[in-house]
Amino acid sequence: MTILQLVSCRGWSSDAYWAARITRELERRGHVVTLGCREGTETRVMGPARREGVERIETFGFASGLTPAADIADVRRLVRRFREVDVVHVHRGKEHWLAAVANLLSSMPRPLVRTRHIAQAVRPHAANRWLYRRATAWVVTVTEAIRGQYVAARLVPEDRITALPGGADAALYRTDRDPVVRRELGGEGETPLVGMVAGFRVMKGHHVVVEAAARLARTGLHPRFVFIGRGGTEASVRDAIQRAGLARVRRHVARRLRVPRGRPAADRVSRRRRARSAGGWRARRPRSGR
Repeated sequence: MTILQLVSCRGWSSDAYWAARITRELERRGHVVTLGCREGTETRVMGPARREGVERIETFGFASGLTPAADIADVRRLVRRFREVDVVHVHRGKEHWLAAVANLLSSMPRPLVRTRHIAQAVRPHAANRWLYRRATAWVVTVTEAIRGQYVAARLVPEDRITALPGGADAALYRTDRDPVVRRELGGEGETPLVGMVAGFRVMKGHHVVVEAAARLARTGLHPRFVFIGRGGTEASVRDAIQRAGLARVRRHVARRLRVPRGRPAADRVSRRRRARSAGGWRARRPRSGR
């Protein structure tokens, strides 16, 4: 099967990572897969995608917002490109709309698959009803909750949507632990260290981790937690930690820490996205997007 993956990310976000990984994994299964990226993202998206093993990459304009000249050029190119593929898989709203319009204009429309990477509700207005009900063959969501929202809002029939929770690549993890990095993250002796690499955003679930830590504390278990990354909800997470009485919040900003590939310093890692760490517990800012 010949598949065209389209992702308009400007940086190495979870959407871009997911698109690159599914491209590589489908190639490993014998499919011919091309990853279509936004122009100008050689360093921030295409380079990391190649390091993930992606071999075929093309570029499209994928200009932000509604940009008629660039959008028309992309649609025309997609119409031509669709003649050479069997399936089109899109990952964000920009390319979803461009691909849907290209299919509408094409003499050879292709099945259009959309993966929704964030756990935020999709507004069921008329345009989205057309986009999902009529222009999209299949939808993939990252949680059962967002799948249920699509179905409840009648955006997608129940038999054309699948929830596919994210998973960890076991090949990236090592059983050995770097003692130096572990100490920098706050690891002490044999006390379990739990790391979460995720942007401080409402959808990432830091408050769920705080609640889990509080429940563990009530049973007499006190692992050390570290949140690694940055984002706008850090203050509310710190407040939640203090309200739970888990520990005095300490903040370390003098140094920056590069999260190692394979993350061998923590005993357990929850990776959602980049994030800045807080807690009683440790706060660390990542030095790279790794």
